Amino acid sequence: PTCESQRHFMSFFPQKIILTSVESDQQDYYPTFADIQNAFVASICKLPENGELIFCADDKGACETAVLAKKKRSDINFIPYGENAEGDFKLSFGKVEGGKQFFKIGKTECALHVPGKHNARNAAAAFALCFKLLQAAGKNPQEYFDKLKNGLEKFSGGKRRSEIVGRAKNKFGQDIIFIDDYGHHPTAIKTTLAGFRQFYKDHKIIVDFMSHTYTRTAALLEEFASSFESADMVVINKIYGSAREKADSSTVTGKILAEHAKKYHPNVVYAKEFEEAAQIIESELNKKSDAKDGYVFVTMGAGDNFKVGQMVIEKFKV
Repeated sequence: PTCESQRHFMSFFPQKIILTSVESDQQDYYPTFADIQNAFVASICKLPENGELIFCADDKGACETAVLAKKKRSDINFIPYGENAEGDFKLSFGKVEGGKQFFKIGKTECALHVPGKHNARNAAAAFALCFKLLQAAGKNPQEYFDKLKNGLEKFSGGKRRSEIVGRAKNKFGQDIIFIDDYGHHPTAIKTTLAGFRQFYKDHKIIVDFMSHTYTRTAALLEEFASSFESADMVVINKIYGSAREKADSSTVTGKILAEHAKKYHPNVVYAKEFEEAAQIIESELNKKSDAKDGYVFVTMGAGDNFKVGQMVIEKFKV
């Protein structure tokens, strides 16, 4: 993967690109959506002649960006995947049970052990990339579908991407699953937590969130504030600043974000420092949950609030 921050991805010369989404982000460098979209178009146009753009047909920004790129480079092969795609990489969602989510990519039945529809979409993108690589190697991709399907089912997630970092029991013997996730954009937070709600339907979900950069938080304040609907309890920390920006407490703070989140969620707590957050969360996890299967506790963000999870895990070690 490459990063769009400060156009870092322009240093790469890929043969194929997977475009999962394009949204307003990195506002200190890209003040408008058009600014960041133009950067993505420029990156796509670095593809070689007859290069391939595998893009998510379910993401408005990705589709619009593909259209703009096609006007500049009609030779590129544009390959859609997702629910709104047609053909080999059309995605159809099935049931979620037994710690798996089931779906189809084209006509191929697949399953993942990681939660969230966004991960199924990512699986379809990976499937499409493998398909095209096999074609380029002169092989018949259909002969490898079983191997691709088995590979997806064996996948257990990546570092800081819905990563299970610990398990414990509270004083009532109820299970606690500790998860760490890098989600730091409102869309990522919302879709990831919705995936947890579907996957861990009989758990109480508590999330500790640390927003990353003052400019992003200020630009997307209401989007952040309304992104926690799938959680039962939200603890918000101070903002994790960037070396390239100055903290302007008169514009936005973690406390301001928490106050806005209270407009959308009935159970939001502001805990500026990690020690305070850990104490609040430990106390909550040691209450008898009315959820049948106990608790899921998630640390979420691109900052260093994963330390809150580490602190709480230590409290439950026997």
